Amino acid sequence: MQRTIGWFKDAIIYQVHVKTYRDTNGDGIGDFAGLISKLDYIRDLGVNTIWVMPFYPSPLRDDGYDIADYYNINKDTETSMISKSLSVKLMPEA
Repeated sequence: MQRTIGWFKDAIIYQVHVKTYRDTNGDGIGDFAGLISKLDYIRDLGVNTIWVMPFYPSPLRDDGYDIADYYNINKDTETSMISKSLSVKLMPEA
């Protein structure tokens, strides 16, 4: 897949707040497994770009954009293994 400078001009972007999207483990908080389970559905909507809301640890004074640690994932969201699985599914090697 070749990327062009103006790719965003024709992009169909779907914004996802992981912790409110889909809960798969029954704790009432959405998780990456829930997002991964719906990627085919999102693609079938015609979406070609996903904007994932912040999921880093945060004091939440700015809806998660006030990141406290850029190297970890909020414990309420999911483990880093799920995040890595998501990146592999979204960006498979050519």
